[in-house]
Amino acid sequence: MGWKTDRGRIHIKFGPPQEVLQRPSDGRAPPYEVWRYSSGKPVWFIFADRSNQGNFTLMKSNELKEPGIPGYLEILTIEVADEVGRWLGVNLENVP
Repeated sequence: MGWKTDRGRIHIKFGPPQEVLQRPSDGRAPPYEVWRYSSGKPVWFIFADRSNQGNFTLMKSNELKEPGIPGYLEILTIEVADEVGRWLGVNLENVP
C-alpha cells in the first residue's frame, strides 16, 4: 500500500482507519474494504479490488473531496451495498 495508491493516499491524509470491514470476493462482487473514521466528522471510504490482484480502488466516500467511481453500486452489487450500508448506518443508494 504505497502513497500512490488510493488506500495509501487516504492513509496519509486521515491516518489508519479506526474500523475496517473486509470481505473477499463472493463470485459476483470483487473483494472490498470499507474504512471508517469516527473522530470528528464521520468519514468513510469504500475500496474494491476489481482486478483480484490486490489493487484496491476508491469506489465511494462521503468525503466530498475524494471522487468515487460512477456506477460503483453495479460493481459492488446491491447485496454488498446493503451490507456496507448497514455497517455504516447509511443507505448507499441515497448517497450522492
